[in-house]
Amino acid sequence: MPLYEGLKGGQGGQGAPPAARRVLPSAPAREARPSGPRAGAWREVRASVAPTVGDRAGRGWLDALLGRGSSEKLRSALGPGRAPERPARPARPGRTVRPVPRLEERPARPARVSVVGGGGEVLESPRGRRGVGRALLVVLVLGVACGMLRPWRRRGGLRPDWEALLRLPGPARDPAEARAAARAREARDAAALAGLPLRPATGTPLALWRAPDGSWWRVDASGGLAPCGDPDGAGNLGLPRLAGVAAHAEPLDGGRREALDLPAGLLGRLLPLRTTLGSEVAAIDLSDPDSPVLVTLDGTRCLLGAGDWRRAQGRLALVLADLAARGRRASQVDLRFEGTAVVRPL
Repeated sequence: MPLYEGLKGGQGGQGAPPAARRVLPSAPAREARPSGPRAGAWREVRASVAPTVGDRAGRGWLDALLGRGSSEKLRSALGPGRAPERPARPARPGRTVRPVPRLEERPARPARVSVVGGGGEVLESPRGRRGVGRALLVVLVLGVACGMLRPWRRRGGLRPDWEALLRLPGPARDPAEARAAARAREARDAAALAGLPLRPATGTPLALWRAPDGSWWRVDASGGLAPCGDPDGAGNLGLPRLAGVAAHAEPLDGGRREALDLPAGLLGRLLPLRTTLGSEVAAIDLSDPDSPVLVTLDGTRCLLGAGDWRRAQGRLALVLADLAARGRRASQVDLRFEGTAVVRPL
């Protein structure tokens, strides 16, 4: 029981102190009523300590830094005598220091997040509305995608085959029947494409091509075709005729475009012919697109081979001029080897 010593009375200055008073932690702090024969000289004071969660009295620096109970865990891990002890604070003269009572634990409640080594303290994660925000973000992204793609405009072209989903797999079909079905399907597609309006080529005509049905077409540098009424007309003079190549139809701007089955850019590297050679060439055989063959008016076949066809045309013009100067004819001129011309005379 604490004892207050060294106190002097307010009136006499001497005298024995009354009975020691005990400080009760459970009663609120208030000034006591005066009692006894010397009520004017002594006052009775009662104080209480209200335990709170944030009270750190009596805790060491390790508990304040890492959480309540850290010093005890460190002592148990290091063993007795190894953990740093906090030096006791010296008591003031004339007073007896009472230990601070331990704080009561908070009422148990389900914790969402607990910290290991926190000295029994429980942390809770903030309760937000992240789910609502994410849902709004997804709705916004879907709305922007629908606004850009506009699927309602393409619903007419989407024709799902529900029967194929419900149809059970049947036995394997005969290969001959499969090929016949493929040919029939191609024929239907070709007929549907042929019914579309023609979009003729608008480029400068560089050659003429004769279709299997006997019709003539002008050919531009891209291989596109345009109808030609009279191949011997004034507008078609000097144009070589292409042979050994077929044509195909392809959709274009709601119609169809007719073009030759040639690699892109081939005619642009071969045509137009050189001026000194254009009047000598009657046709061009493109059975092998990588090695075109020029056919002259007198029937001489000139093999250009692969490489620079413009330079090969210049060499061919020199060879034909030399043969004409000598009055000789050749059945074939082979220019497939660089720097040479192999002539096969008649």
